[in-house]
Amino acid sequence: MTDELITYFKIGLAPNEYDYLYQAMLKKYDEDTIINSGLFNLSDNNSIYDAFRNRIMFPLTDEFGHIIGFSGRIWTEEDISKKLAKYKNTRSTVIFNKSYELYHLDKAKAAAKKEYELYLMEGFMDVIAAYRAGIPNAVASMGTALTPEHVKHLRKFTKKVILTYDGDKAGQNAIAKSLDLLSNMAVEIVRIPGQMDPDEFIKENSEEELKKLLKQARISSAEFWIEHLKPENIDNLQAEIDYVEKIAKVIAASPSITAQNTYINKVAEFLPDFDYLQLEQAVNNERLQMRSQISEQESAKQQVLVDLPVTKQLTALTKAESQLFHRLLHHDYLLNEFRNRAHFKFTTPELQELYQILKTNGEINAYDLSQLSNQLQETYYRVLEENLPEEISEGEIRQIEDQIDKCLQRQEMRKQSKAIRESSNHGDVDTAVEGLAALIAQKRNME
Repeated sequence: MTDELITYFKIGLAPNEYDYLYQAMLKKYDEDTIINSGLFNLSDNNSIYDAFRNRIMFPLTDEFGHIIGFSGRIWTEEDISKKLAKYKNTRSTVIFNKSYELYHLDKAKAAAKKEYELYLMEGFMDVIAAYRAGIPNAVASMGTALTPEHVKHLRKFTKKVILTYDGDKAGQNAIAKSLDLLSNMAVEIVRIPGQMDPDEFIKENSEEELKKLLKQARISSAEFWIEHLKPENIDNLQAEIDYVEKIAKVIAASPSITAQNTYINKVAEFLPDFDYLQLEQAVNNERLQMRSQISEQESAKQQVLVDLPVTKQLTALTKAESQLFHRLLHHDYLLNEFRNRAHFKFTTPELQELYQILKTNGEINAYDLSQLSNQLQETYYRVLEENLPEEISEGEIRQIEDQIDKCLQRQEMRKQSKAIRESSNHGDVDTAVEGLAALIAQKRNME
């Protein structure tokens, strides 16, 4: 590790002390802020101690370069012999969500604009190895498998992802799971020989060899599935049949007829009981089925749009909450911020129910929508019709939240006014006067 790399990636070392960082932070911050930072733990006797001790430290940043957490890697023989977790991340906080953030994205996004692609890797050291090899457009998930939120985050910066996971069985299985999530993006895969990861490969070979591998040794997702799904016992007829049924779907999904023919030839070469024509027929059957499904989906979409009832007049509160939900629906970083607000919820029941789906899945897709009631579908499409600029303006979210707060305060004041009238009608003058004084004070606070 050179000084240049240490400086570029801002790598450091956490001292092997119980509360070194805690004592330093006490001089600047209160205990609540310290505990909520995710950098400290609470012992059984309620004493606070450093979460990271004697670990190589990697700062974790958001896409704008702000440090939002840390990851610590063990490095001493003693810790390795204890079989401690190799990496340890900051726990989830208000600003750090490992299911959304991507390591090195703040710097890789500029290179991605020039290269029109991003390498997605498994670990921080893999990204550092790629950078050493002259590949600046590499990112990695932060100690978690790829999630739908990661994918939406990637889509903000590129239309093409180069999956570069470890060459071992676990890495290949991770590629398989990731391909399902990346189905709407252009994807290529780098298969690293010898069951190595990029960091191991560069140590065994050279920076030039790693760069050559990352640039030239790529395969399509279809080629990956052809190898990954191949049965272990190729002479078992039932295993062959199952394989053909699976791989025909993969090949049929390829947009290029030339590529489809090439893949069929490749598969026919190693299957003892299927020739090219049989495989071609299986692929053609899948093509027809896919076209039929697309037609049905288009018809269903049109039916939903036709059946929607006339939009009713919205209250000021529902209007403001609809605008907020629209922003959450289209801006991942904002959704990530709100989902970390433990007590946040919409007061409009339909929007709250939709928010729960969005919060859980990171999106609301066509299938989710088809499972909802007509009323919820109406609410969803009404939100989409909100005439808002594509980009969020400065202070816009704060203004929307202020509007929601004022609407809720007015609702509460109407309830108080009703309670005052009821108290007065029942002759409870003291309660009525007390309530009136509170109402007047609340109105003054709103002015």
